Amino acid sequence: MSENFSHHKVLVFDRQNSPWHGFLDEYFEDTGVTVYHADETSDIGRFMERIQHTLLFVNPQILAKASTLKLKAHRLKDPSMLIYQIGSTCRDSEGLNFNAIFGGEPDMAVFQKGFSESLPLPERLKVLVVDDEAEIGEMIKDYLSVRKNPSFEVEYAANGEEGLKKIEAFKPDAVVLDVKMPVKDGREVYREIKERKIQTAVIMFFDAISGYEVSELHEIGRPVILEKGSRQSEMPGILATIKKLVFLNVGHVRW
Repeated sequence: MSENFSHHKVLVFDRQNSPWHGFLDEYFEDTGVTVYHADETSDIGRFMERIQHTLLFVNPQILAKASTLKLKAHRLKDPSMLIYQIGSTCRDSEGLNFNAIFGGEPDMAVFQKGFSESLPLPERLKVLVVDDEAEIGEMIKDYLSVRKNPSFEVEYAANGEEGLKKIEAFKPDAVVLDVKMPVKDGREVYREIKERKIQTAVIMFFDAISGYEVSELHEIGRPVILEKGSRQSEMPGILATIKKLVFLNVGHVRW
């Protein structure tokens, strides 16, 4: 079972056969956040009060007027709640003031960008890249260092032992951690992070990793795992993943 460090919860309000249910389950799987599902046959008011979620994904086409009024009232009571329209752009939002709109079928690139850009985050985030390939560190640093809203401060370490020292000194919000490195590999570093109860979000970044290595990591905890060269490991994907993990407070609190 994944570690549930986050105090956030998610409600998906759509038709039972909607592809958004499975898509959002998968998107939040690596965060430990609980995702609840409901449809128009549910009592949305009681459901929302019971789970006290922060993120709501709703298809307005299935909302009865009474449900819309309940959502508006709940948002007035909890202005920190974020509401996203999914599945349709055909109906007036009835004053729900969606934080972002995702029409039609789920598209990871579109969703990831729009969702991450909508999140309220600190003005500055600190990221540590630990990788024996210096060009990887430079690539991530060059990309993140010019971002705004939030801005990023990025440090680099060439091996696991150096990485642990920099984690203690730099106190990053997130660590991008290679698996196979000299001195200490990523698994050893991750184990020490957990044993020392160092509070930072971890993204494991690898060229090739075996099922055994993944199982070993999962015995320690549930880091996000991104394969180098995959679509998710491209710079926009790394940026969106860091934002998601920091917002959801996965694995850490602000130092």
